[in-house]
This record gives sequence, C-alpha cells and structure tokens, in this order.
Amino acid sequence: MSHVFISYSKKNKDYARRLADCLLDHGFDIWIDDRIDYGENWLETMFHAVVECAAFVVIMTPEARESRWVQREVAWADEREKKFFPLLLDGDNWPVFVLTQYADIRDGSLPDSAFLKRLGTFAPFRAEQGIRVTPQSKRKPTKRPEPSISPEVQRLLDMMLNPQIAPVERAEAGQKLAKLGDPRRGVGLRPDGLPDIDWVEIPAGDFTYSGDERLTLPTFYIARYPITYIQFQAFLDAPDGYERNEWWAELTPENQKQPMAEQYFKYNNHPREMVSWYEAVAFCQWLSARLGYHVSLPTEAQWEKAAQGTDGREYPWGDEYISGYANVDEVKSRAGLHYLQRTSAVGIYPQGASPYGVLDMGGNVWEWCVNTPEGDIGLDGEASRVLRGGSWNAFPDEAICVIRNWGNPDNWHCDRGFRVVCSAPMK
Repeated sequence: MSHVFISYSKKNKDYARRLADCLLDHGFDIWIDDRIDYGENWLETMFHAVVECAAFVVIMTPEARESRWVQREVAWADEREKKFFPLLLDGDNWPVFVLTQYADIRDGSLPDSAFLKRLGTFAPFRAEQGIRVTPQSKRKPTKRPEPSISPEVQRLLDMMLNPQIAPVERAEAGQKLAKLGDPRRGVGLRPDGLPDIDWVEIPAGDFTYSGDERLTLPTFYIARYPITYIQFQAFLDAPDGYERNEWWAELTPENQKQPMAEQYFKYNNHPREMVSWYEAVAFCQWLSARLGYHVSLPTEAQWEKAAQGTDGREYPWGDEYISGYANVDEVKSRAGLHYLQRTSAVGIYPQGASPYGVLDMGGNVWEWCVNTPEGDIGLDGEASRVLRGGSWNAFPDEAICVIRNWGNPDNWHCDRGFRVVCSAPMK
C-alpha cells in the first residue's frame, strides 16, 4: 500500500486537481478518480483504490458531506481503519472526524509543509529523497483505448457491485453477466486462453493466527477471487490439461484423473465447485507449468492472513457479522434476511473484502488449503485436507476467519472450491 486516495465532491473538482498536482509534485503516489479508464467499472475500481491506499484524504465541504460517493468512500476507509487526513475547504467539521485533527484550508490554500510531512509518515514521501514526480497537469496526455464494454454489460456490472442493492438482485445481475461475458480482471481468461489471475500482494510480517498465535510469513500473492468455472474449464479443455499424466504424478494412483464431476451452478463467473482437492492440486501443477512460476493451493496460515490481515479480526471486514456482507445462510441462523441458496458470481460483496482487498473469503464456497489438519503439506497420501471460509450453504459463524473445516481429498461438493497463491508472479 503506497498511494494517497483523494475523496471529494464533483463541485470541488478544481481544488481536488490542484491538490493532486501538489501531492504529485512533492513525490506522493496519488489516486484520484480521473485515473479510471474506459472500460473499467467505477464502483469496483474505486473500492479497490480505497482498500489498497496508505492514507485517505477527504476534502470536506457541504456538497461532499451530502455526496453518496464520498459517503461510500469514507465508510469503506473507516471499516478498514485507514488513516484519515481531512481538509476543511468549506463549512464545518464532520461528526465522523470529531476526534481527528483536520487542516483548515477554507481560504482555498493548499496544505502546508507540516501536513505534507505528517502525510509522508503513512505514505511514501519520495520528495525528501530528491525524487520529483511530474504533476498530472504537466504530463503529456496519452491516447486512451476505445470503450469495449457494451452499455448492458456496464449496467450489470454497476448493479452487481453496488452494495446498496439487495444481494439477490446483485446475484441475478451476475448470472446475466455470465452469459454476456464478465470483463473483470481475474474472473475470466487471458487472450492466450489461460486463467487470468488477479494477484494481490500480502506483505511479509507477523499476524495473529488461529486466534492466539503469532506467526510470521514472507511476502506472497493470492488470487483476488476463487478460481471460476470458466478458468477451471480451460484446464479441462486444454490438450495438455486434465488428461495429461504429469499433473497427477505426485498424487496417489487411485486418485489420478477420476471422472470430473459436473458444475452444480454452471455460470462462468461463479466459483468452480464440485472439485476435489486432488483436482485442485492438478490444476495448480498445470497452471504452474503454463505460467512459468510456481502456483499452489494456500496453506491455511496464508489463507488466514489474507482473510483477516494482522489485527486478528473475526471476519474479513471486521469483528462482527453484518447482514448482506457475504454469501451465507443468514435465515436459518437468524443473522439476517439473506440466503441465495446457491453460489454467486465472485466479488459481488465488495463491502466484505479483506484488509488487502481479497474477495469472497467469507462465504460463497469453502476453499481447499494444501495442508492437512495436522499441518502436513505433502501431496501424497489420503489424509483429510483443510477447508476455510464458509460457503453459501453455511451459517455466518462458519465464515469466521479462524474457523476450520476439512474433508477427504477425493471428496467434492457443490459448496467447495479453491483459490491459488504464488510467491512472485511474473508480469
């Protein structure tokens, strides 16, 4: 996380651009919404920009206080405990920042050096090292690509990724989008036909594991979404894919190339379910060979850190279950009113993202981990393997980050899937 997110009302666009140029000129990496390119989904792009920011600057005016976009951005940042840097351009301080020192810029001035120095303690402040960045207003404009997403696809994306819309409606939009083609990064296939994995960096460091243990892990990368139906289908359809013996060589003979079970909820952008641990491992072996670097199932320690961050939170989004934040069965447990009774398109619960912006780590499908409940990560043998994250058919308390489930490695079910990790993806 390195950039500074700038939140503002459209009425204050001119000041926001001046501020962006000022921060760029002082060596900060900034994110402002004019970075959204043609073909990108506004809601999804802005959500990830907030989740991945090092500091959050908000330009406070009466118009910004009433803006639904600004309200949403502030809520996202607050839920993930981002460092706020409020700038009071007009009006009075906001209740949400009553305990946060703001910079008074009601004369229209840019923040002073003390503000910039403090901001630099949370976001890289390269100017102190003599590195200058050309302000955005002075950069040579580049030609943007022509729009490639149809209005109907964009409408479905906007609906599917809007947390203010009921989950059942978002899920229906996701199913319709699957038929038209889901253009999101990390959901489908690359131009060469291989799975397009959106890798999310999980920084090195320690974290609270299993509720009370401190573990340290090196940097690794995890897929933002579970492997989808269309991505796994690429493995099944490839001439060098599922039928090739080498992907199964390290597994026990009786579990090599068993008949593949049919997807229960057959939508291209839904998680691939009805997949055994052995089949998930074979997929990883194949993808590693095709990509040129090692891809595997996560250990449960890697999975847990990616899900909860470093603060030991209960759920990926915080310490309490919030209705509508995950694809789980809320009805039977009386935790809420939502129960889709099926998988959903990956990523339709953006408000339920982990601190690193990894999605669907609570609900949708249980996810296979590489290790046994005892911690063994060998690929041979028939020992049970760990599952994490809960599913569409599980209760909310089964989506708690530390909860473990396990199953036989040759077992498959319509509420089980997987995601992948690597140590260093090649660009």
